[in-house]
Amino acid sequence: MQTALSQPSPRGSDHGCVPTVASSAGDAEKAILLYLARTSGAGPATENDQSALAEAVTEVVAFDNNRSLAAFPLRADHRYVVIEGWAYRAHTLPNGLCQITDLFLPGDCFGRIETGWHEARPVLRSCGRMKVAALRQEIVAGQDIVSLRARWGWLRDANARVLRSRLISLGRRDARERVARFMVEVQGRLNAVGLVRGGAFICPLTQEQLADIVGLTAVHINRVLKRLRDEGLLLVDRPRVLIPDTTALNAATGFPPSIARVHEEKVA
Repeated sequence: MQTALSQPSPRGSDHGCVPTVASSAGDAEKAILLYLARTSGAGPATENDQSALAEAVTEVVAFDNNRSLAAFPLRADHRYVVIEGWAYRAHTLPNGLCQITDLFLPGDCFGRIETGWHEARPVLRSCGRMKVAALRQEIVAGQDIVSLRARWGWLRDANARVLRSRLISLGRRDARERVARFMVEVQGRLNAVGLVRGGAFICPLTQEQLADIVGLTAVHINRVLKRLRDEGLLLVDRPRVLIPDTTALNAATGFPPSIARVHEEKVA
């Protein structure tokens, strides 16, 4: 039995990467339900929301693990909702170091990387086998429907909160606190779309990818995961992750237990 995420693996090659375009009403419906669950903080969904989003879906695309999503021509006038698997946005510096800045989990929405100047070379990659649904942006963003516009704004605010929390972690939390906070974040996001069972969820990240998110080395990640396991706070048997007590793990990030419980409710 593995007790930590897998050892570092190459960041991947796109040789032979052929995305599969599928037309599945079931997948399209699942994408809509996941998106509505992810944005439930904006309020309950209406029948009008669901029917408008159903009309917005133009196709469903499947990707193999660790592939560049640029292998499929992502359209500027579309947004892509994750149905299965994960995706991430990474930036590679001239010295070869990589920082993963964004994670897209089921129910999350992303667009293509715009061309132009970037401080570090950006890329969108799949993490695990994944499916995404393409939706017309003007409908998802609520150009003509106020309730969808509110959902779009809520999701943008939620993503900003996640990025601010990661910035705090990178700047002020130690290695153990960074990993603990990240795992609490992921559990909360997956719980919102019904993908957590008994505190457990599926995490396809390798140690190298986790290191690129929290700004550590893969070797350091391995030590931190073992420490959290020994403390009974985090159990990893890749790809399954179990958090026995979310409040306790949240408290390990520096939150007093009483504040951790309140924060946990807000995240989930």
